[in-house]
Amino acid sequence: MDITVQYATATLMTMTGALLGVIHDVYRTAQREWRFLRRFSALFDLSFWLFGIIFVFTLLLGVNHGEVRIVIFALLLVGYALYHFIARPLVIASTAFILRLIYRAILWIGQAIYATIIRPILTVLRGVRLLARSIDRGLGAVEPLVLWPVVTSARGLKHFGTRLALFGLKKMRPSIVTVKEKWDTVQKRITKWIHPLKDKGNQDAPEDQEE
Repeated sequence: MDITVQYATATLMTMTGALLGVIHDVYRTAQREWRFLRRFSALFDLSFWLFGIIFVFTLLLGVNHGEVRIVIFALLLVGYALYHFIARPLVIASTAFILRLIYRAILWIGQAIYATIIRPILTVLRGVRLLARSIDRGLGAVEPLVLWPVVTSARGLKHFGTRLALFGLKKMRPSIVTVKEKWDTVQKRITKWIHPLKDKGNQDAPEDQEE
């Protein structure tokens, strides 16, 4: 490997180690500031390591045709150590500041949307609901006056129908009584037709005994 390629590889891997340290601290700070991201911490970790492997190997392909040596990992660690002791506090502080600004901007936009769009709609809906309640109460107060003739007529028809039904039952009562009398007569005839046979049977029984 040429000396120029070696220096380029060393410089690039050192910078890559520092860059990977920056990315790691950025998404860790985001998880700390925005708690809902903690649910996806395992996914972020897996994505970070996959990205790091692919990124480093792609750079090596462009510099030294993809030759991987132990010194490559040492240079990555050197780059991360330089970043950790020099720029890490500044990166974390600036990332937290930017994320808080983004959070406040989102809150401000949400409040603006609520004040300009949602609140007027809710006010209109409340007015419509109050108007509907007022109309309902007014109709409830007027309803007895408007429906009084209908209710009175219905009660009259109900009373008339009841009296008509009772009158019909009174007219049908003689027929019912006549049918009942005929049924009683038939029942008596049947009884008279059956009982003599029983009596005759009772009279024949002693004669047999005497013989």
